[in-house]
Amino acid sequence: MPDGWFPWWVSQSATDGELINRMPEYKPVCPSQPCPYLDRVKGGVQAAQYFTFHSTHTAGMWQRVTVPANARVKYSIWGKHGLPASDAIPSDYLTPVNMRIGIDPTGGSNPFSGSIVWSGYQNPYDNYVPFEIEAAAQGTAVTVFMWSAPAEPRKAQRYLLG
Repeated sequence: MPDGWFPWWVSQSATDGELINRMPEYKPVCPSQPCPYLDRVKGGVQAAQYFTFHSTHTAGMWQRVTVPANARVKYSIWGKHGLPASDAIPSDYLTPVNMRIGIDPTGGSNPFSGSIVWSGYQNPYDNYVPFEIEAAAQGTAVTVFMWSAPAEPRKAQRYLLG
């Protein structure tokens, strides 16, 4: 995980099918330098990623941030998703991936809190797109979230954040 970020995911329940709600792997895109996967990095030398294979997930990452008391804050990030049915690029077996970002103005860490202000869902297949949301802090900390919940299992469900 990038410094200061924490993973979250919905655990597989007894009623979920074998391929539903598996825990993602979280790791940096570039395990070494020079980076063997620069096509997965938006800018700079690194990006975060999480992914599942042949399954779905409801998952993401979060980070609590100190802000001036009751400040208006904007959270923006670039997101990209890959959905190959084989090792072919670009994505060739599409399903909605339901990516979004959010801000909890109370600084909470529950991605299901009703206080979170969410962006709209996007499905950024193979190209980075910007995500952005604004909210008014209710104190001196906010929490920012990333969320994805693919509709169907695929060989690779890779989420890139850079």
